Amino acid sequence: MLNTNTLSARKAFRLPFNFYLIGLLFALVLGCKQSEEGKIHEVCSTFISGRIALRYGDSLKLKSVMEDSLFRLFMLNEQYIKVVDAPTMRPNLDIYPTKVTINGNRATCKMSGDEFYYINLIKKGDRWIVIGENEIYASPDKLLAIRKKIRKYQLFLVDKPARDSVMRIMDIFRPGLEPAFKDNNFKYLESVSDRATVDFIRKFFDYAKRRSGVPLLTAEIDSHHVVAGDVSFKGNQASFKFYQEEVSIALKKIEDEYVVTGFNHMDSKDISPSVMEKHYMDLLRVLELVRQKEFRNKAIK
Repeated sequence: MLNTNTLSARKAFRLPFNFYLIGLLFALVLGCKQSEEGKIHEVCSTFISGRIALRYGDSLKLKSVMEDSLFRLFMLNEQYIKVVDAPTMRPNLDIYPTKVTINGNRATCKMSGDEFYYINLIKKGDRWIVIGENEIYASPDKLLAIRKKIRKYQLFLVDKPARDSVMRIMDIFRPGLEPAFKDNNFKYLESVSDRATVDFIRKFFDYAKRRSGVPLLTAEIDSHHVVAGDVSFKGNQASFKFYQEEVSIALKKIEDEYVVTGFNHMDSKDISPSVMEKHYMDLLRVLELVRQKEFRNKAIK
């Protein structure tokens, strides 16, 4: 039969042993947590250095620690920056991991720096990979949107020489309308228009002076107004459309240069007196004898 001293000794032995097991388990858990945090720190550091390397054309580091769809989004954004070829504000990447929060197979890593910035990660197998930044993740819609932006800008670059050519013509034609109306000086219009267009403008100005009167139209011309527009192309033809208005100037490429050939989807040679009467206000507007509808003198009609 065990005496009281023996039982007490066994209890005394068991108590430190239990604490030892608890301490060992705690150390193992803490060690695992620290090991996972270390992996995440390493992945995030590689991610940041990979973003820096990408600016110089090296994408290998970035690809090694990123989800495929997010990597494609990064590469498309980089392609867009190069296509646009304009100065861009790059984020400050002189940062490092500061705090890791693990929730199951997901984690966030807060980075140093003045701006609030964290990296989102997911665990696949025994690897942590980056799936997003702050609230930004890759998605099919985002990938499609950036591809469309790239394509749109590439088309813009293709059209740019022709667009610049049209805008040079507009910079001569539009300022030339005022001296043509006020002083009968058509030399600027003649230099950038075909013969039918110059003849039409002469006839229309005479018609407008009779119909609305010189004082009213001169007051409209002298009122401050700005015309903005956009250029579109179809084959060897171009159109300068007034912004948020349904009037436009038609041009055609003859040899290596564009010339003005019509207005509001009509060739100048086809604008008869009856057409001038029917489309009077639109023709006044496209030849900049009146302001936009909401600002012009309502007596002109």
